[in-house]
Amino acid sequence: MVYLLLVVLCGLGLLLLFCFSFFEKKSQFTIESRTDKLKEKKNDKYKNIGWIRVEGTNIDMPIVYSSSDEELPVTEEGYSWTLNEEEKLYDYIKIYGHNIFNLSATPKKESKLFKRFEELMAFVYYDFAKENQYIQLTLNNEEHLYQIFSVGIIEYKDISKISPGNYSDKDLKNNIKFFEKESIYNYNISVDSEDKLISLITCTKMYGTEEDVQMIITGKKVNNKKRNLEKVVKNNNYKKVEKSLKGADTNENV
Repeated sequence: MVYLLLVVLCGLGLLLLFCFSFFEKKSQFTIESRTDKLKEKKNDKYKNIGWIRVEGTNIDMPIVYSSSDEELPVTEEGYSWTLNEEEKLYDYIKIYGHNIFNLSATPKKESKLFKRFEELMAFVYYDFAKENQYIQLTLNNEEHLYQIFSVGIIEYKDISKISPGNYSDKDLKNNIKFFEKESIYNYNISVDSEDKLISLITCTKMYGTEEDVQMIITGKKVNNKKRNLEKVVKNNNYKKVEKSLKGADTNENV
């Protein structure tokens, strides 16, 4: 009798595990090596130090080193840049890209004109953010996967205070709290001081020309095999986004 009960319980356990895995939503994003592309694409003006890809977008481009976020000419297409001169996997990495053609208060998700970081603005749309949660970084001939846990439209002065580099546990925890507090979504993702972080940043005029804010997408480094799409919920910060969008989600295509 006990044996039969154990068999039944094991069977139920396996059935529940199967059901969980069946209904668990997976991302379609797969890591694609960019090591060879990085070697091929040369720029005499700047030092290529890595490559960046963002799920759900056409952002798939080299990262170059720049000594300041004002140095890279706005005419450059197909490049992002970082203030990290060394090719190291720091505790916190910041990658910048220009937004030339998507500065509207009702940004578009895609366009043939977008050749920089314009498509980062697609993350203000809830359905897009739910379905796209991964960033790929190529650095030192290795591929690294990050899962997004914060999407924010934050004042430039506050973003500039958080420099790229390595941090103490306390400071990294403070940074994580800041990103989570400023996010327009709550992600069902645990982040702590042992995690390595990355932020992708671009300018925006979504809240008008008088507000000096930037779009910032932040993720934590995860195992390269991780593909789960975690639950995403709008929070109170999203109210300002909704007010700006005014129904743009149905008219975002060029």
